[in-house]
Amino acid sequence: MPRVPASGLPRYRVWLTGYNRWRPAAWHDLPPTAVALEPAEQGAMTAEQAAAYIAAFNRRMMKREKHVWAVPVRVEVQYAGDLQRGQVVSAEQLEGLLPTRHQAG
Repeated sequence: MPRVPASGLPRYRVWLTGYNRWRPAAWHDLPPTAVALEPAEQGAMTAEQAAAYIAAFNRRMMKREKHVWAVPVRVEVQYAGDLQRGQVVSAEQLEGLLPTRHQAG
Protein backbone atom coordinates (compact mmCIF):
# COMPACT_ATOMS: atom_id res chain seq x y z
CA MET A 1 0.00 0.00 0.00
CA PRO A 2 1.50 3.41 -0.94
CA ARG A 3 2.25 5.77 1.92
CA VAL A 4 0.37 9.00 1.36
CA PRO A 5 0.12 11.79 3.93
CA ALA A 6 -3.35 12.52 5.28
CA SER A 7 -3.47 15.64 3.14
CA GLY A 8 -2.46 13.68 0.03
CA LEU A 9 0.34 16.19 -0.58
CA PRO A 10 4.06 15.40 -0.52
CA ARG A 11 5.98 16.30 2.64
CA TYR A 12 9.50 17.66 2.90
CA ARG A 13 12.14 17.88 5.55
CA VAL A 14 14.57 20.78 5.31
CA TRP A 15 18.17 19.86 6.02
CA LEU A 16 21.09 22.17 6.67
CA THR A 17 24.09 21.10 4.65
CA GLY A 18 27.72 22.08 4.40
CA TYR A 19 29.50 22.60 1.08
CA ASN A 20 32.88 23.59 -0.37
CA ARG A 21 34.02 25.57 -3.42
CA TRP A 22 30.60 26.60 -4.67
CA ARG A 23 28.93 29.98 -4.94
CA PRO A 24 25.15 30.09 -5.15
CA ALA A 25 23.65 32.68 -7.48
CA ALA A 26 20.11 32.38 -6.07
CA TRP A 27 18.44 31.04 -2.91
CA HIS A 28 17.02 28.06 -4.79
CA ASP A 29 20.35 26.84 -6.24
CA LEU A 30 21.56 23.44 -5.10
CA PRO A 31 25.21 22.67 -4.36
CA PRO A 32 26.81 20.01 -6.60
CA THR A 33 27.66 18.03 -3.45
CA ALA A 34 26.94 18.71 0.20
CA VAL A 35 27.25 17.06 3.60
CA ALA A 36 24.11 16.74 5.73
CA LEU A 37 24.64 18.58 9.03
CA GLU A 38 21.26 18.55 10.78
CA PRO A 39 17.54 18.92 10.14
CA ALA A 40 16.48 22.56 10.16
CA GLU A 41 13.24 21.70 11.97
CA GLN A 42 11.94 18.57 13.70
CA GLY A 43 8.91 17.81 11.56
CA ALA A 44 7.96 17.52 7.93
CA MET A 45 6.60 20.49 5.96
CA THR A 46 4.45 21.10 2.93
CA ALA A 47 6.22 22.17 -0.26
CA GLU A 48 5.16 25.77 0.39
CA GLN A 49 6.42 25.75 3.97
CA ALA A 50 9.74 24.20 2.92
CA ALA A 51 10.19 26.72 0.10
CA ALA A 52 9.50 29.65 2.42
CA TYR A 53 11.96 28.34 5.03
CA ILE A 54 14.66 27.64 2.43
CA ALA A 55 14.21 31.03 0.76
CA ALA A 56 14.60 32.93 4.03
CA PHE A 57 17.50 30.83 5.31
CA ASN A 58 19.49 30.71 2.07
CA ARG A 59 19.06 34.42 1.40
CA ARG A 60 20.66 35.07 4.80
CA MET A 61 23.46 32.61 4.05
CA MET A 62 24.23 34.30 0.73
CA LYS A 63 25.19 37.44 2.70
CA ARG A 64 27.55 35.53 5.00
CA GLU A 65 30.78 33.63 4.59
CA LYS A 66 29.41 30.45 6.19
CA HIS A 67 29.17 27.49 3.86
CA VAL A 68 25.80 26.29 5.14
CA TRP A 69 22.83 25.79 2.82
CA ALA A 70 19.25 24.59 3.35
CA VAL A 71 17.96 21.91 0.99
CA PRO A 72 14.58 20.14 0.69
CA VAL A 73 14.30 16.36 1.04
CA ARG A 74 11.04 14.66 0.14
CA VAL A 75 10.03 12.28 2.94
CA GLU A 76 7.30 9.81 3.77
CA VAL A 77 5.72 10.08 7.19
CA GLN A 78 4.86 6.67 8.63
CA TYR A 79 3.13 5.70 11.84
CA ALA A 80 5.08 2.58 12.82
CA GLY A 81 3.06 0.48 15.22
CA ASP A 82 -0.24 2.16 14.37
CA LEU A 83 -3.41 0.09 14.31
CA GLN A 84 -4.93 -1.09 11.07
CA ARG A 85 -8.67 -0.93 10.42
CA GLY A 86 -10.26 -4.12 11.76
CA GLN A 87 -7.22 -5.12 13.85
CA VAL A 88 -8.07 -6.78 17.17
CA VAL A 89 -6.05 -5.50 20.14
CA SER A 90 -5.95 -6.67 23.73
CA ALA A 91 -5.63 -4.66 26.92
CA GLU A 92 -2.16 -6.24 27.36
CA GLN A 93 -0.99 -4.72 24.06
CA LEU A 94 -2.23 -1.29 25.10
CA GLU A 95 -1.07 -1.47 28.71
CA GLY A 96 1.15 1.41 29.69
CA LEU A 97 0.07 3.58 26.77
CA LEU A 98 -2.77 5.41 28.49
CA PRO A 99 -1.93 8.33 30.76
CA THR A 100 -2.36 7.60 34.45
CA ARG A 101 -5.01 9.48 36.37
CA HIS A 102 -2.28 11.69 37.76
CA GLN A 103 -0.98 12.53 34.25
CA ALA A 104 -4.48 13.10 32.88
CA GLY A 105 -5.12 15.78 35.46
